[in-house]
Amino acid sequence: MKCPSPLQFFDLDELKKLLEAHFKLTGIISTILDPDGNVIIAVGWQETCARLHCVRPPPSACCLENGVSIKTQLFECRDDYLEYKCKSGLWHAALPIFLDGKLIAFFSTGQFYFQDMLSERDFFRSQAREPGFEENYYRAALDRVPVFNRLQIKTAIDYYRSLVTLMASASRKNLRFTPDGQESPGSKGSVCEGEATLRTITAAARDAIIMIDQRGKIIFWNPAAEAIFGWREAEIMGQDLHLVLAPDCYRTDYQRGMNHFRETGQGAAIGKNIELSARRKDGSQIPIDLSLSCVQRENQWHAIGFIRDISKRKAYEQKRQLASFVFDIISDCLEWISPEGRFLGVNEASCIALGYSREELLALSIFDIDPNISEAAWPAVWEKTKKAKQHRLESIHKDKNGKVFPVDINANYIRYDDSEFICAIVRDISEHKEAEEALQASEDRYRIFTAITSDYVFKCTRNGADPYRIQWMAGPVKAITGYSEEEIFTMGCWRHIIHPDDATRVVSELMHLTPSQRITHTFKIRTKQGETRWIRESSYCDAGKEPGELILYGCSQDVTKQELLQEQVLKNQKLESLGVLAGGIAHDFNNVLTGIMGNISFARMFLDKSHRACQPLESAEKASLRAAELARQLLTFAKGGAPVKKKISLRPLLEECLSLVLRGTKVIGAIEIAEILHSIEADENQLGQVFNNIIINSVQAMPAGGKLTVRVRNFLEKPENSRGLPAGHYLKLTFSDEGCGIRNEDLHKVFDPYYTTKASGTGLGLASAHSIISRHAGCMEITSQLNTGTTVTLYIPALDARDTEALLEVQRKKEACGTGGHVLVMDDEELIRDLTKEMLEHLGYRVTTCGTGEQAIALYNSALQSDNAFCAAILDLTIRCGMGGMEAAQLILEENPSARLIVSSGYSNDPVMAEHSRYGIHSALIKPYNVEELTKVLTA
Repeated sequence: MKCPSPLQFFDLDELKKLLEAHFKLTGIISTILDPDGNVIIAVGWQETCARLHCVRPPPSACCLENGVSIKTQLFECRDDYLEYKCKSGLWHAALPIFLDGKLIAFFSTGQFYFQDMLSERDFFRSQAREPGFEENYYRAALDRVPVFNRLQIKTAIDYYRSLVTLMASASRKNLRFTPDGQESPGSKGSVCEGEATLRTITAAARDAIIMIDQRGKIIFWNPAAEAIFGWREAEIMGQDLHLVLAPDCYRTDYQRGMNHFRETGQGAAIGKNIELSARRKDGSQIPIDLSLSCVQRENQWHAIGFIRDISKRKAYEQKRQLASFVFDIISDCLEWISPEGRFLGVNEASCIALGYSREELLALSIFDIDPNISEAAWPAVWEKTKKAKQHRLESIHKDKNGKVFPVDINANYIRYDDSEFICAIVRDISEHKEAEEALQASEDRYRIFTAITSDYVFKCTRNGADPYRIQWMAGPVKAITGYSEEEIFTMGCWRHIIHPDDATRVVSELMHLTPSQRITHTFKIRTKQGETRWIRESSYCDAGKEPGELILYGCSQDVTKQELLQEQVLKNQKLESLGVLAGGIAHDFNNVLTGIMGNISFARMFLDKSHRACQPLESAEKASLRAAELARQLLTFAKGGAPVKKKISLRPLLEECLSLVLRGTKVIGAIEIAEILHSIEADENQLGQVFNNIIINSVQAMPAGGKLTVRVRNFLEKPENSRGLPAGHYLKLTFSDEGCGIRNEDLHKVFDPYYTTKASGTGLGLASAHSIISRHAGCMEITSQLNTGTTVTLYIPALDARDTEALLEVQRKKEACGTGGHVLVMDDEELIRDLTKEMLEHLGYRVTTCGTGEQAIALYNSALQSDNAFCAAILDLTIRCGMGGMEAAQLILEENPSARLIVSSGYSNDPVMAEHSRYGIHSALIKPYNVEELTKVLTA
């Protein structure tokens, strides 16, 4: 009698349902084939196989060839499973089913991509045209093929192996009986062995396996059941299943179904997979997946339950449902993008914004909707996002109708297991852009307004008796006050920078304002640097939205120049009035002195030098001479006489005054005079008197010694200035000492006649100096900081600029003709150095040469410290061994920005040669050059 096939004892329909449930859970395809390769069960086949490869001749032939090859390899794969790639390009895994050494079937899962071999998709797509497939349909089918990592496949195979082992054991047991139900010969000896094998298999199973008899008593309980429900086998055996595991809500249905099962072996749940809740030993309930089968033993029906704890799956499904809900309810567009740029998922907001259905969008890529991202540029975008983990950018999207709109994209790189993708949160920013443009236009108008005005505007608010607090301000706040806007905001209100002299008045005026009132007042402020400035402020008070709230809108203008000019005018008027009085007094005083001194000198003629009255008369005469000097100073202050002007040299005069006054003191004098000064015409004697008075004051301010520095430079006065001087060229002289300084409250008195802080002073020194400078059409200023020092500044009119330019031109020509100018030549070619030196010496220059930039810098800086400074330096750009001319030039200019540098090179197209002025270099000399070109560049 022919031995029956083991497969005929399986309920293939129930097995297929089990595999379909597994497919829904994992997405993994499964197939059972008989030993000849015929398909018994197929679950989840992809279109690429079911509708494409297996129905077209060329791919179908490949499939048959794959089957033969797989069958051969499976015979050699008894203890493991086989991974293989079919000739159509998809991956599969197969597991043989042996019974007593005989292959009874094999299990296959397949038609998937491995995560680490996704690049092969491009190869698959290229094959679409070869068998005659419609390319778009084929590509869409390929994109639906699942992707797994190798761990997922191995886990699935482990599950199938347990299932296959159970199948094989069941087949062996079923084969004990002949088709008519009789026990097959020789089977008794293997019963015990079969039971032991069954227990081994169920012990290894990951799912709980429970058997109950017709009374509902538990008669089998495997280790997985113990792990899931918490009861040990010894505790649970013989217990009523419904009392132990079934929640109360199921008991009525359970009892009814159990009665029917006891009589018929049938039931609503038999042969099906159902999901329900079960109770654990600790009283908690868990969701389970239950598959029930029945078996008749000793004429009684028994039920076998295969139970899987699906708590994690349920939790995952809940999270997935919640995520799906959030995914679709969120107002922003969400786009899940693959490494190839294709859409893996989109939410409802994306479909609405772009006008596509979800299916249409999933067939597109990011390149189809974002014109700014091309397929060629996508890899760089992907790598940038992957490296940064998050990448934010603005771009544009194009909808189905071709309309383009701006978007803000927040791209996030995500890696999950072996999968990676970008989750892009996309927001339509059309309204934001329009508002931004409107705001920009408003800001442009506001910026133009604040740029063309020298005033700053502000808004303050206050409640009740509280002081006003700054809300916003704009304009040259820092230029006027020295404080940044942030610092003003931190202070809170103006009162902190208002000068103490005016603070009480200004605060009182502002606090008494009521809505609709206006006020314009002038007051002083103290800047961050300690300077005093005058502010004219116009303000308007308005009622705020809150009860008791007042808003102050104001515009502030710096009127320091106007105030100082007015102060100067008043001071000059005052000095002029005092001068008239002083002139009259000096005139009368000189008349009195004439009588006194004449009589004293006449009396001394009649006395012998040994006479006791001779010494007192001599002292009286000296006192008269001192009084005469005082009268002379009074006359200078009063009238001074018209200065007898002539062209003078300031350096010798300053040196003479410093030497005369500082001799025998502890004060050190220093003079810093610009190399080229405008010419002046002045009364040398009167200027000497001014210089002496200033120097004497500095010496008296530094009794313990110190340094007095005199600086002279050219100065161009602008038409609008606080000094009241006509616009034009001036010499600016500053005398800066390190003395005790003058208090701020005393500064405005220093030019008043007879005002002095010294016990032996007359108070006429600075007053007469001010008068002399004024009669030279100049100006005298003084600044001081207590315990730090005082600086006196003189502005003396220079000759017309054209005269000065003429003098400068003569000087340039003299230098060009070789009147002693000193030139530095740096070149690494000795021949060029020697030749250039010869030409320059022929032109009358003194020449120093060197070969590297380092040497040039050292020579130039050394010459600066002596009286032999260079009037020009010719620097070769390209040096083979050492620093080049460009680097040397930059280092020289850092120390001496006015240095006259000439770069030289044989590379006429060198950017430094073409744009030398951009680098602060005077001119360029292209090699080769002759005497005329050398002369021209030196005189340019």
